[in-house]
Amino acid sequence: ERSGSMTAILKRLADALEKAYRVRKAFVGKLIYPVLLVHAAIFIPAVVKWLGPGGTAATAIKHILMSLIPLYIVAAVLLFGIGKLRKIGALRLIMDGVVSNIPVVGRAYLNIAIARFVQTLELLYVAGVNMRESVAIATQGTGNAWIESRLKRADLYLAEGEDVGTALGRTGVFNPMVQSMIATGVESGQLDEMLRRVGDQAEHDATTSIDRLAVVMPFLLYFVVMIAVGAMILSMWGAHFSQINDLLK
Repeated sequence: ERSGSMTAILKRLADALEKAYRVRKAFVGKLIYPVLLVHAAIFIPAVVKWLGPGGTAATAIKHILMSLIPLYIVAAVLLFGIGKLRKIGALRLIMDGVVSNIPVVGRAYLNIAIARFVQTLELLYVAGVNMRESVAIATQGTGNAWIESRLKRADLYLAEGEDVGTALGRTGVFNPMVQSMIATGVESGQLDEMLRRVGDQAEHDATTSIDRLAVVMPFLLYFVVMIAVGAMILSMWGAHFSQINDLLK
């Protein structure tokens, strides 16, 4: 309403929501396979116990229940507990800081937050909101308290008279290429176009990070499953051969 371009802004808003939905859908979709592998890590050893010497169906079922019930309880506690803890400002900042610095996982988490910030900033700027207010509002929408705390510094730099490219660059959130793109947009008077490109790049980086995470997690789970099954097989057959040796003596 402020800029007199409500239709165009609503279209931009719809596009931004669609991009956020795509990233969220990609993240959830990539988690399905690792979750299946976790269940496989429980069911495969149960089958090994069942088919091994002296194994019964009751033993296998007991193994599955004793593994799944604690797993589901821990998952429920984490989901609800983390949600409650994130409502506490200081804890949310610490939790987001820890997650943001975890290899692979942290990169995906950071890229999602940066994509949200840049897309919101571009939307507000095009709508006619002044840059300082746009940065402040976009900062609140990152969903990452650690990134938010760093981006808030940009408001101080803007108050000192810095342009938006320099102010955002001094926060340390953006890589040199992104800083250069924003600075170019400021100098050329095409900041909205550059912000759109940066937003698209951030979305691409977020999706790429999620894809990498989806590649790494299954390999780790495969490794855990192989070790668990191998240890179980050695344990069962070791006991079996021990009994045979005792009989031979």
